Amino acid sequence: LPISSSRRPFHAAMAAALLTEDLETYSSQYGTHGAIQRLQFIAQQTQKKHLQIEAVKLCLELLKRTTNFKRYIEMHESLKTLLEGNESALPAFDQVWVDATQKQAGILKDLYEQDLNQAKASQSKENIRSCHQQLTNLCLE
Repeated sequence: LPISSSRRPFHAAMAAALLTEDLETYSSQYGTHGAIQRLQFIAQQTQKKHLQIEAVKLCLELLKRTTNFKRYIEMHESLKTLLEGNESALPAFDQVWVDATQKQAGILKDLYEQDLNQAKASQSKENIRSCHQQLTNLCLE
């Protein structure tokens, strides 16, 4: 059933109220990557500063479960901008995690590229496809 245009503002207001109440529960419905995307969308679209801050903080926590150190850096900078003047509420930037993750991602990339070159040398189509898939997954994470 389509929602009539007169009821849309009510539903949007109701959804915003629910999100404000428990953003963590809302985002836990999705996998790690889906939750990160949802939280980023909420942080970008909402006008409520406290909701933006909460979404970015949760996003930072979730990003540390992945190897996406670049997005972690971007989101931390975004949070720093949102908290201008209130630096005490800013969570510490985890440089150790960033360095370790960056190093691990570099090692994995080199390993996967080496596997790909070996697969190309052996001309095994299935191994080549598998190696391309591994590299793709690493880049998308």
